[in-house]
Amino acid sequence: SSTLFTGREVIWSITITEWAHNPIFGYGPGLWGDEFSAMHGYLGIASNAHNQLLDTLGASGYLGVAALLVYFFVLLRYAVLLANMSNWVSVALIVFIGVRCISEVPLKTINITTSDFFMHAVLIGVFMRAMNSQVKLNRVVNVQPLLPTQS
Repeated sequence: SSTLFTGREVIWSITITEWAHNPIFGYGPGLWGDEFSAMHGYLGIASNAHNQLLDTLGASGYLGVAALLVYFFVLLRYAVLLANMSNWVSVALIVFIGVRCISEVPLKTINITTSDFFMHAVLIGVFMRAMNSQVKLNRVVNVQPLLPTQS
């Protein structure tokens, strides 16, 4: 029997089934851990649901998805607000991360040695660099900041 998404639809089905048992909070952090993967015959094959939204839904339910969406849209907002100051690198990085969310879980930053964690950290670094450039520019030209500042 062939599969449409190299077996991902099976992993997604298992994830949705587990989420359905507790839709508000999800299965918990053990979803697609070693024990869970072994129980379903995927040890060494699947360590996540291979989709950011489904992985979050399965592990932390509606509550987790709501938090994920808020976080992603905050990142998106600042990427757009800081686009000119970052030479559009901020937008490119958030688009890259967003596209990776389709087939991977780049915002599951439990392991700091992964490339996904690195890209996330680079995005935050670009935000900080762009904000620093804005502050320096404001001091030189004495203009109103693009983003609100604390007094």
